[in-house]
Amino acid sequence: MEGDLQRAISLIKSGQKKQGGKILVELVKQQPKNESAWLWLSDCVNDNKQKIFCLNRALEINPNNNEVRKVIQKLRSEEQDIQFIDNPPVEFEKLNCPYCNGELRVPNNRHNIKCMYCGEEIIIQGSKLVALKTKNSVDHLLSLAVVAEEAKNYNEAYKYYSQVLEQDAGVSIAWIGKGISAGWLSSVQNQRLDEAVTCIAKGINSNSDAKLIERVAINLIRMTQSYTKVVCEYLDEVYNLEISPNSGGVLLDPLMAGAIIGARRPTAEKKVNNEFWQIHRVVIMRASNYAWRIFPSIEVATGIYKVIDIVNANQSLGSGVQSGFEEGFNKTKIDIKDKLPHWKPPKRKKGCFIATATMGDYNHPYVVTLRNFRDKYLLSNHAGKLIVQIYYYFSPPLAQIIETRTFLKKLSLYLIILPSILFVNIFIKERY
Repeated sequence: MEGDLQRAISLIKSGQKKQGGKILVELVKQQPKNESAWLWLSDCVNDNKQKIFCLNRALEINPNNNEVRKVIQKLRSEEQDIQFIDNPPVEFEKLNCPYCNGELRVPNNRHNIKCMYCGEEIIIQGSKLVALKTKNSVDHLLSLAVVAEEAKNYNEAYKYYSQVLEQDAGVSIAWIGKGISAGWLSSVQNQRLDEAVTCIAKGINSNSDAKLIERVAINLIRMTQSYTKVVCEYLDEVYNLEISPNSGGVLLDPLMAGAIIGARRPTAEKKVNNEFWQIHRVVIMRASNYAWRIFPSIEVATGIYKVIDIVNANQSLGSGVQSGFEEGFNKTKIDIKDKLPHWKPPKRKKGCFIATATMGDYNHPYVVTLRNFRDKYLLSNHAGKLIVQIYYYFSPPLAQIIETRTFLKKLSLYLIILPSILFVNIFIKERY
């Protein structure tokens, strides 16, 4: 929830108080004792009475906040200045919203109010709040779902959209919202991209709003990128665990470690590649291609190429699986070229960790030379692939240390990079 608060604060500071306020409303409903959330929410409302309400909630949490007490006094004096002198003092009563059950401070001089949590209109009848709409009406549930989705509370949004569809299966926006929510809830353990595409398709089929369809397509390709990245990180963890040379917590010497990695590598590759190919590949391709089909655009095309690059950059997947995955996008890539003839796909990057960290530039001539040597010579044979695999296992943590220290960069340049460049040049010269 701390992330939600920081995201809301950033929006407020950038002038987007409405969007920040929506996030804070969801946050205070879940964390009514969050002093910071109430203080920032007071900055998102325009009415002085609502400001006083938010600040009072913050003061209840922290009675020692004298600055807040002073602001409340100032706001109350402003309220009194605009009232008639003979008006009776306003008293407030604690009551719960009949829609969302949020706790409100209800003034005794009003006949109706709007809930600051869900935004619904409420009638005040004595010491009771009465809903203008039926609590479980389609309109009410839909408004709650939209607010939850905008606040990225996808569990709540999914629940409300589902309740809308239980009452009226013809609400296209609910199908779309349910699909988007399901997609963002997708994980390796609970893959829901298929559900997302199915729900979105039902909603899109009965909706011709171009702006809505664009938003849906962009959301779909972004959630597919996110899912692909999570899957590849998970596969890396599985792979590294399978080939780990450590035994009983003892760090082995490089030769022994290399031998163990080499022996375990085929089994680990088979396990990881089979899982990706049989479980994750189809759903990733289906979601990506569907996003392009419903709204072909540069942003969606860029997203598709990023999905491909995430898979191609994964060190645990074999080149055959990677090329097969990319080939599955051939028809879409041809269609992208036809529809966007002047657009160029983003440049691809594949790691050369220590060289990049040492030279500080992925495209430095030394890095390019070593990368080309890897791709052309090492990856063309079994022994070379083993060398690359060992390098990828040990080099990332070393690269992270090197890139932050000038002395280590110089040491790496003279002891690793320059000797490697010399070797590559001699190797190529003798070969030809």
